[in-house]
Amino acid sequence: MNHQADQAVCNATPRRVDPRRRSLVLGAMAAPAWLAGPGVAQAGDGLELVAAANTQPLATGPIQPTAMWLYNGRHPGPVVRVRQGSDIKVRLHNQLPQPTTLHWHGLRVPNAFDGVPGITQAPVASGETFTYRFVAHDAGTFWYHPHFNSIEQVGRGLSGAVVVDEAKPVEVDDDWLWVLSDFRLDRQGQLVEGFENLRDAAHAGRLGNAVLINGTLSRDFVARPHARIRLRFVAATSARIFGLTFKGARAWLMAIDGHPVAATLLTEPLVLAPGQRADVLWEAPAANQTAQVLDAFYPRQRYQLASLRTSGAPLRVVQAAPPSLPANPLPEARVLNQAPVSLVLQGGAMSRQATREAVWLINGKAMTEQGMVKGAAAAPPAVCGQSQHRLRYGAGQPNPVVPPAALSWRVVAPTHGQPMGPNSRHAVGAAKPKSCVSVSGGRTRQMDGALPRAGASSHRHDGLFRGHLSPCGGISSARQTATRLATDRG
Repeated sequence: MNHQADQAVCNATPRRVDPRRRSLVLGAMAAPAWLAGPGVAQAGDGLELVAAANTQPLATGPIQPTAMWLYNGRHPGPVVRVRQGSDIKVRLHNQLPQPTTLHWHGLRVPNAFDGVPGITQAPVASGETFTYRFVAHDAGTFWYHPHFNSIEQVGRGLSGAVVVDEAKPVEVDDDWLWVLSDFRLDRQGQLVEGFENLRDAAHAGRLGNAVLINGTLSRDFVARPHARIRLRFVAATSARIFGLTFKGARAWLMAIDGHPVAATLLTEPLVLAPGQRADVLWEAPAANQTAQVLDAFYPRQRYQLASLRTSGAPLRVVQAAPPSLPANPLPEARVLNQAPVSLVLQGGAMSRQATREAVWLINGKAMTEQGMVKGAAAAPPAVCGQSQHRLRYGAGQPNPVVPPAALSWRVVAPTHGQPMGPNSRHAVGAAKPKSCVSVSGGRTRQMDGALPRAGASSHRHDGLFRGHLSPCGGISSARQTATRLATDRG
């Protein structure tokens, strides 16, 4: 990485559930092996994560298991679960036929472990290993995935969840994790090739025809009447967007992208773009009744994502709204100045700006022109500024034919590995940072962010911090756009 070049450019009480004490339980059903097995990393433990070709049954019927790329032979990969403030140590073994990395989506990690090829690290070549180590500063729901050739590697099954439990266990009756993924399968239950299909890239991305929860098509769950369930959603897709409606039972939004918000009763669909997470408190219905989670984001593809039925004696009578989750210890920047920054997402079908090599662009440029997705040298930063400058930026899409896309904002300071993400004004409740922001075609989102303090550490790298901005999904492909951000000493 060329630092000099960058600088130049510039009523019963819910019990306290300790999820470390037992595996996550999906209602009354037995937990799948990938949840109950030894792949769950505890505080201080090291997890050996092997990325390799393998098979896993995805479809039903007399067909062969699907050939995939998997972490430790399973999709989703092992759940990395620790207590807030604990160390996470993962050693990645690359047994794939191409390079890869691990990106810790939404977690505040030292920049060297952010997993962005050509920006924060060199890609991990086939046959090589790389150790990621960082502190889980924030409680919440996160995930990990490759940031090298993501459209293919995520599309072949490489993803997994990270759960950081609060320092003090939250009072709920159960804690469920739903990793949502989709795959495009042929009639033999095998993955359809063509991950870099130009038509997909220019439209809604590579949408699958099989939507899974925790790697299975099974979507029926059981709970005690009036049980309060912390339901952790991870949208581990490369393109599919979810619009979730809870029918037959109350549900409160508790956290977005890992960070708590004011507990809010959901009366409108919960929209999750690829890469996003949400924590929902789902209150099971009365005895012998059912509830459903419906997905109607794509009007012609409405379906029932999951059903919940009640069994057994009621746990309590109906209660009032739950309390909010405890806030995370987010750092604050000392703002010196403010400067407007415009980030315009361009391209897509029918756009004159799109090319076969760069269908999508930010401010007319795409890092894929320098081969960023393939691991070559990265393009110069598109956004530069002095340390601790406040940025007010808009993410806009002038092309009205594209679906909503999500932009990921990540800024990491070299001093403590602290990102200074945007205080998103459209988050429910108090303003909180988000790792993904949905932007509909023809619209603009205004957000606030602050460049972190640079040059304050003896371990600084030329007084620069480095970050990346890229589509989380919807238009994510090898022809997507991405950009970098940098600051000088100020």
